[in-house]
Amino acid sequence: ETISMKITAKALKPDAERNTISNIGTTTISGYAQDTNTVTTVICNPEIAITKKAEQATCQEGETVPFTVTVKQTTTNLTGKNVVITDSLPEGFTLSGEPLLTGVEGRITVSGNTWTTRIPELASNQTATITFPTKAGEVHIEKEVTNTVKATMEDVPEKQASATVQITPVPIDLKVKKVWEDKDDFYELRPDRVKMELLQNGKVIKEQTLTA
Repeated sequence: ETISMKITAKALKPDAERNTISNIGTTTISGYAQDTNTVTTVICNPEIAITKKAEQATCQEGETVPFTVTVKQTTTNLTGKNVVITDSLPEGFTLSGEPLLTGVEGRITVSGNTWTTRIPELASNQTATITFPTKAGEVHIEKEVTNTVKATMEDVPEKQASATVQITPVPIDLKVKKVWEDKDDFYELRPDRVKMELLQNGKVIKEQTLTA
């Protein structure tokens, strides 16, 4: 005769990223005790991997720069809950269009230069992709701007990813005329070259050597 008993247990949140549990049962028949085989169960939280990419590494002021953010749930056989992805654009970029979410069901809200995506569930190996266009702001000299996105999920520490873009000003032409006021080099002190400095707000941003 075979007697089967099914026991349902609830897994508690592990203290570490993974917790391995070994479970052994014991049967006693007619006063004779015998252990069952060992069953090992791994309890773990879902994990997410996040990436961020700019379509171009450099751009001119006023140009449109698309960004792509991906968030993937990487733990097999688990489903992540309550995923929240937030991106507050730094000074130097403004949001120039509506962000688009693909790959999963979710909702995007926009407030100024900040967008937030909320995803109820993210299954194993499922990837959420958010694409959004930005506009590079006005700069007077080359400026490196780093844009960072943050993602959280239930029982998972915050993850971040960044992308850096170099913004350059629109080129301008400066005409410099050098005039000697030395009575046609009367004292023969004229140098064969001079160094010109281009200043912005009192700070040298460019040097150029002029010869005859």
